[in-house]
Amino acid sequence: MNVVFKQTDRSDLEELGKILNYYIESTSVNFHLKALNNNELTETLILNDLRFNTFSIFIDGKISGFVQLTQHKKRNAYDCTGEVSIYLEKDFTKKGIGKKALEFIENYGKSKQFHSLIGTICGENIASINLFEKNGYLKCAHYKEVGLKYNHYLDVIALQKLI
Repeated sequence: MNVVFKQTDRSDLEELGKILNYYIESTSVNFHLKALNNNELTETLILNDLRFNTFSIFIDGKISGFVQLTQHKKRNAYDCTGEVSIYLEKDFTKKGIGKKALEFIENYGKSKQFHSLIGTICGENIASINLFEKNGYLKCAHYKEVGLKYNHYLDVIALQKLI
């Protein structure tokens, strides 16, 4: 299995939108309540920034997900910290791709002088929590019942790694 990371561009949006909108519409792991349209996908995935970026994940030449490093908080003192998100096409989970995506984005973060990376994960997303923990991220916060989706309250777990 050949895994390649490429900076996301507009030509990737349709395929990435299918992947992200699956998680929005079918799971509790993303806190959007409705599918994102093209403008919202552009705002979410095309980051016009020197440090924050989204990378499409190609597996054997096919777009199969993305990994993203975004701004943690909009205050200058937080500029040393980035937030990591990974979304994979459902058929490509539990195949070691998440680990490769974390390694890739950590190296990218180091190259942009980040000190700390945080994964903010729905408490029901045990697979993602395990992925981050197995790769050196430590639980640093547990927010109880901060989201409401599918008529039940959801916890959020924050995991952090100093890079």
